[in-house]
Amino acid sequence: MPRLSSSLALFVIAASTLAHADKLSQEWQSRYDNLSKVVRSKDFAKFQSLVADNYTWLTPDGKTKNRKDSLAEFKPLFEMKTITGGEKVISASKKSDQVDITYDAKWVLISKDNKTSHFHEIGVDTWKKFAGTWKIVKSVDKLSEMK
Repeated sequence: MPRLSSSLALFVIAASTLAHADKLSQEWQSRYDNLSKVVRSKDFAKFQSLVADNYTWLTPDGKTKNRKDSLAEFKPLFEMKTITGGEKVISASKKSDQVDITYDAKWVLISKDNKTSHFHEIGVDTWKKFAGTWKIVKSVDKLSEMK
């Protein structure tokens, strides 16, 4: 009987952990829905406010960029005529005072000269709370392609 009890205890712990992870993913999906609204509305100032001063971005080709260089590269996105799409949270995991979000982003971009591009990105964002506000401190892109 003790073996069954310990198996049952492990099952309860695993189920509790999965329920917590699911709740965490739902909470962060809501945040990413809001982040997607910021991008679609082309509110670059708001987007910048969500990026920590010590932000780093690791691109799929292995280059590391700081906040200034990253924002300079992101800015043209906010100058598009139209942006549709969004980001789906695949998983969320909390580590100490940070949360890692694995996401899949798909955007359709229409430039001011009416050229359409499809952007697909898969990556992991690390968020940390600063004075009560969650900010992105690091992004690691596994896939980033424009067609």
